[in-house]
Amino acid sequence: MAQNDLAPGLLLVCALSAMAALRTARGWDASEDELGVLLADGVLVLGLFVCLGFPGLGRDPLPMFAALAVAVVLALGVMARRGWALVAPLALAVSAVYSLAWQEAHFQPSDVVFVLPAYLAVALGFLALPFVLRADRWRFRAALWATSALALPALFLPVHQAVVRVWGKGWIGAVPVAMAAATVAALAGASLRFPPSSDAARALARLRYLALFATVALGFLAVAIPLQLDRQWITVGWAVLAAAVCWLFGRLPHPGLKYVALALFAAVGARLLLNGEVFRYQERGLPIVNWLLYTYGVPALCAFAGAWLLRRAESARGPAPGFDVLPGDRALAPAFSLLGLLLVFALINVEIFDWFSEGRYVTLDFDRRFARDLTFSVAWGAYAVVLLVIGIWRKAKALRYLALGFLGLTIFKVFLYDVSQLETIYRILSFFGLAIALFLVSVLYKIFLHGKGDER
Repeated sequence: MAQNDLAPGLLLVCALSAMAALRTARGWDASEDELGVLLADGVLVLGLFVCLGFPGLGRDPLPMFAALAVAVVLALGVMARRGWALVAPLALAVSAVYSLAWQEAHFQPSDVVFVLPAYLAVALGFLALPFVLRADRWRFRAALWATSALALPALFLPVHQAVVRVWGKGWIGAVPVAMAAATVAALAGASLRFPPSSDAARALARLRYLALFATVALGFLAVAIPLQLDRQWITVGWAVLAAAVCWLFGRLPHPGLKYVALALFAAVGARLLLNGEVFRYQERGLPIVNWLLYTYGVPALCAFAGAWLLRRAESARGPAPGFDVLPGDRALAPAFSLLGLLLVFALINVEIFDWFSEGRYVTLDFDRRFARDLTFSVAWGAYAVVLLVIGIWRKAKALRYLALGFLGLTIFKVFLYDVSQLETIYRILSFFGLAIALFLVSVLYKIFLHGKGDER
């Protein structure tokens, strides 16, 4: 069947559906079932989706998005009259899917003048929804607030694609940053709608909704970093953002924020510790003071800062908060500290590899080179001793155990790898020197730890 044969029927279905929905919704106190409005509205939306497959019907954005707006307004009218809050997320999902589908099927750069404002109007309309419905019955409707918080993320893809196709990717990071700013404005509005209260239910609702908007804003910033930056700057940006999330947790102690920080730090660790391509991000520079120093050093500092901020916030929350997500919630701060220590250890090793590399990029080879192997052993041992001293000074049992682990790794390497390259007399002297070093470490451990009666 030709498209021209289908066109009148499809348009008639859309028109009749809209008329039926308007007829049913006319009387605010009429006896007609509001489900009839939603049913007719659904037929209208289905007709709009079918029109996308026919350029003669779906190409012009003005009538298509005008009809979508009518469908959304009718659905939200039913919600407002009946209190069916779940209609809001359903209407948002339909609007987002339809916008993306039209974008993929028919968008041309000349359409941006109308389409981009239409996308933003839909997103901002849903964002403002709980602030427009000011009746008390909407104040604690979680579906309504979730719809508001997710409105901009739902329309992000069509907005992003429209901007890229018209203006390119030069400043594409500005799109999620602008959406983050709008979400922060909504966060401020939610803070006014949920003032601090001594009532436990109201206080918990305030915490949840503020944390929801804050998480969405942080998510936009996390997306903006890889969109606008590249290579090592993505990792540095995520690390700084993770530390900022830990700071925000101190102001807004919802456990979900800790898992946002955990996801960001996990991404940082994966990119720096498990990604061999990191050494191809940039050519070698000066020894020691080079791009590797800030690529590993800044995330390590951020991990330490995040652990300290998280630990301080946990102390302020008290021993038994009622909204921890998992029993291991309180173990995240030590995990961030461990990540920082591993990043410092990785930095020591990559700087040594860089020092002994000869090409344009850092070379990770494991051929036997006596000078480099000895440098690794000395650096590992020094790092272990530094951690041990800090662990004794701070009375941190876990850090002392970690230091002893690094020291054991160093001893294992020296005995089984380094010393095997030496002649007999030098091998004996090396064993003798290592024994003296271990004796001094044990004496230090005894005097400054057990001698002070530290049982931690």
